[in-house]
Amino acid sequence: MNGAKQMVEGFAFLGDPFNKALLERGEEFNVRVSAKDAGLADYAKREKPRCGECFMNAQKFVISHPDAKYYEGYWAGGGFPVHHGWVVLDGKVVDFTAEDCDRKFAREFGEERDTTGSGYFGVHIPTPFMVKAVVAFELWTGLLPAYLTYLKTGEEPVKVKKVKGKPRRKKKGVA
Repeated sequence: MNGAKQMVEGFAFLGDPFNKALLERGEEFNVRVSAKDAGLADYAKREKPRCGECFMNAQKFVISHPDAKYYEGYWAGGGFPVHHGWVVLDGKVVDFTAEDCDRKFAREFGEERDTTGSGYFGVHIPTPFMVKAVVAFELWTGLLPAYLTYLKTGEEPVKVKKVKGKPRRKKKGVA
């Protein structure tokens, strides 16, 4: 049972348009292979992907590995599903971020995480779109809302305008 897909189905049932679109286009993955088993231990050792940086970890890998695909959606890694980005290579999930999170969990608690009900549910975001969005947004970030919007409207990612100067603060006592 894939906890990530179940959550998306629940929100889609409640009428959430984002999760309805994700449910229509998403793919389910229930097994993850380690970087070592995928022949990528040297990459992981060199790049040192970090827990909490899933979008950057996966997007950087896909940019430098043309056979890899970037997926984004939800990951249920033994708990409540979270918005997440991962790599699919030869039809298998390789999740550098989850591996680092698993190592941190084991160090902190002295045992492996219970991943019963874990799984991935998400959408393949093509590399050309991913690169265009990363350049436009000028940061490694989640791209799923932008991609689903693009599929619906054709609206491509645009560079976000930056505001110059310091933010203005209200004076005390002034509403």
